[in-house]
Amino acid sequence: RIGCGTFSGVPSYANLLIVPGQTSASQVTVTANSLTLLNTANAVQIVRSVSVTIAITASGANGLDTGAEAASTWYHIWIIGATDGKQRAGLLSTSSTAPTLPAGYTFQMRVGAVFNDASSNFDLFYQQGHVVTYDGGADDHRPLSNGTASTYTDVDLSGDMPSTSRMVQLNVEKASGTDCSIAVRTNGSGATNSFYAGGVISGAAPHRVHFRIATDSAQVIEYHNSDGCAVIIDIMGYEDNL
Repeated sequence: RIGCGTFSGVPSYANLLIVPGQTSASQVTVTANSLTLLNTANAVQIVRSVSVTIAITASGANGLDTGAEAASTWYHIWIIGATDGKQRAGLLSTSSTAPTLPAGYTFQMRVGAVFNDASSNFDLFYQQGHVVTYDGGADDHRPLSNGTASTYTDVDLSGDMPSTSRMVQLNVEKASGTDCSIAVRTNGSGATNSFYAGGVISGAAPHRVHFRIATDSAQVIEYHNSDGCAVIIDIMGYEDNL
């Protein structure tokens, strides 16, 4: 099975796929073969053949749980089930733990998150299981541009990944210079042999490398380069903790 997770030995999702913006910049589509929803008493409701489209311009089931749409805001994506088991729907909420459920719905599962940008359009991405890949320009999610720090320096990634993620896929690029020794590590790790520590990115710019790294709880990593080159860091995607 593709994109499977477990809860107490029971698959919590199977073939989970999330794609925003297919028909509208304010909608996100969720499909799955099956999802395991829970209520506040941890009772289980398994829903199958899930296919919902959620619009942030709507309210309640298949819309926003409460309040009005806000720009530059992360919204968590939930699948919810009716108490009688006869209905399921999607829901958007700023809460990653306790969405406001519409009347008649008591079961829930958080399946992902989506960022509503400054123009109130959803960021584009492709999510399969818990793995998210951004769909857009290479510099759409760039927390560091032309960094030249010669000692370990913080890079805050929190604007480009939801609060529920601690694992990120990065593109590290030498923007200028010839040979660069670039190091990137989890903030506070103290590692001297972090990813690419002492590794030389040689040749004329640009030159880049992709890798996966954990952040700290504040979603911060550290970088430095020892040769005065300009360094770019782009976020290519992340892994959500479902």
